[in-house]
Amino acid sequence: MPRDDTSEQRGNSWTVSLRFSESDCMYYIRRGWKKLCLDNRCDIGDLFVFNLVGDGKTIPLLCVCP
Repeated sequence: MPRDDTSEQRGNSWTVSLRFSESDCMYYIRRGWKKLCLDNRCDIGDLFVFNLVGDGKTIPLLCVCP
């Protein structure tokens, strides 16, 4: 399972795991998602936008876009 680091503008970061589903061609955030949501005081229905940063050769960095 790929490990990715997620960060946002304040400089905080969370380590999460991604899973790719071939059946629907989507990535899912697995381990680490709960902490990211708790730390950001997320509510059900909140929307996140992620920007994938990287060259494809290193561990990807997902930046949380406000």
